[in-house]
Amino acid sequence: SIMQRVCAAALLHNGDTIINNPGECDDDLAAIEIIKRLGANISWDLEGKMIVKGNPSLGRSELVSDEIIELDCNESGLSLRLFSPIAAISSNQFVINGSGSLLNRPIGFFEDVFPLLDIDLISNNGKLPLIIKIGKINFLTVIKLFSKNTKQIMNALDSDKNKYEAREFNIMYFYGEN
Repeated sequence: SIMQRVCAAALLHNGDTIINNPGECDDDLAAIEIIKRLGANISWDLEGKMIVKGNPSLGRSELVSDEIIELDCNESGLSLRLFSPIAAISSNQFVINGSGSLLNRPIGFFEDVFPLLDIDLISNNGKLPLIIKIGKINFLTVIKLFSKNTKQIMNALDSDKNKYEAREFNIMYFYGEN
């Protein structure tokens, strides 16, 4: 799971990230494919190091494509929880999908929180696939979450680890154009 987190950080980094001994399990390979689909440029050097040129804009400053981009999380619940919020801040439409047991896991959290940020989505009765539609995200909002199971999702939205100690989360975003 560390490799998946490193992939997310590399995607959001403005520059090159060199990953020594990148993971090769199915979950890691799914994360690598997801960041490619989100615009990261990946290459390999002769020593087997993975070089990721990040895409921190995630297409927000580029022309939006009519293409619906599919992100396949395979059977990785972490990739689902980590990359869905990242995809949601892009200017494209996405279908988040998976396989195996991931298809039966509930994704109600996204149905509860994403609309609070003005993110339009459609699920399959609370399960995958999850369709994230293009929309203007409202980053100026307060979200109250009551769950101990939101840690990974909140990692994708906020890096202040101290907020995860309590069961009630009050998160206020003031992002936007300067």
